[in-house]
Amino acid sequence: MHRFAVWAPRANVIDLVSGGRRIGMSRADGGWWESDDPAAHAGTRYGFSIEGGPPRPDPRSLAQPD
Repeated sequence: MHRFAVWAPRANVIDLVSGGRRIGMSRADGGWWESDDPAAHAGTRYGFSIEGGPPRPDPRSLAQPD
């Protein structure tokens, strides 16, 4: 399992897009959003969909192959 987090203080809805699936994220303190993906492993491609938009890369990721 892997925990994903992204900082988006002005967003109302964010989904984690991982392995072709959309997983709703929960708002946390300080403008952060979090979600767990039990199917994720090292090398899983993922992104964040803000307000139903297309998946965007993780701005904190060191590897962005797409």
